[in-house]
Amino acid sequence: MTTSAERTSAPVDPSGIAKQAYQLLEKSTRAVIERAPDDKSPNQDQKDSELIAAIANKHSLPIPSQVYRHVCSSRFRPLKLQFSSKSERDTFLKGFNKIKNDEPLLNTIEPKLRARRDLTRSELETLRASRKFVYDENLKAKTTKYIMQDIHYMLNDKPRPFV
Repeated sequence: MTTSAERTSAPVDPSGIAKQAYQLLEKSTRAVIERAPDDKSPNQDQKDSELIAAIANKHSLPIPSQVYRHVCSSRFRPLKLQFSSKSERDTFLKGFNKIKNDEPLLNTIEPKLRARRDLTRSELETLRASRKFVYDENLKAKTTKYIMQDIHYMLNDKPRPFV
């Protein structure tokens, strides 16, 4: 007769669990700005830090403790902002999303910037699938029938023409 401990398929890896927990804690205090201009120069992080600090100071938003680009081959590498707490991150995101279309330092950037919380791999997959669904359905309907809310989509109460 076998015990339940003998039936487990893989041993528990405490260091792996600890690493995942640490990564989740880090992500919970990090924001991501997508589509930020990126010239991939060695001083790009410094330029990004100065821009974010200027915007944060001007609009009384929390200033991130660290600003850096995610290492990838994308044309616009995601800009990551590390905060000291989840509430600071949330305050920054709410304020940034409120001012981004009216702020002269930001509203001339094409394509338009998007800011969100940092996501796990499975959340990123959900976000991408949701964005694709929203775009495809809005294109078919020629109106903003669906909108994004965090990583999910919802029906838009006030649809406008979709361009």
